[in-house]
Amino acid sequence: NMIHLQKMDDAAFIDFAHKLKRETGGKLQDIKVSLKVDGGGGRFGLDAAGRPFFEGSRTGPVFEPKSFSKHAISKGATGEVLIRSRHYDDMFDLVTGSKWIKSLPRDCKIVCELFYNPMTKLYWVMLL
Repeated sequence: NMIHLQKMDDAAFIDFAHKLKRETGGKLQDIKVSLKVDGGGGRFGLDAAGRPFFEGSRTGPVFEPKSFSKHAISKGATGEVLIRSRHYDDMFDLVTGSKWIKSLPRDCKIVCELFYNPMTKLYWVMLL
């Protein structure tokens, strides 16, 4: 019977975040939680030509470094939105620059949940 964070009303979620900060000092370890937390949607792989790519949950395949922040800047993004786009740039670099991505077959896409610590820190700072 876990309540999805997206289904909590704003006041309940803020109360939950404040309680976590108060009781754990903001550190999420060795605590019992009865709420479900999802990561962000992500996809990565190699296209048919063997080029590595990374996708966010709302993008198509991205092949060029810094594309997420360039797009955000072109739309006038600032603050947390720009920081978030830079985190996606960092994830792009980590995935497409890794040794193991080259071992994937061509025309292959991995669909996953992203749990990237710098991104979660951004959300907790915004909330608390």
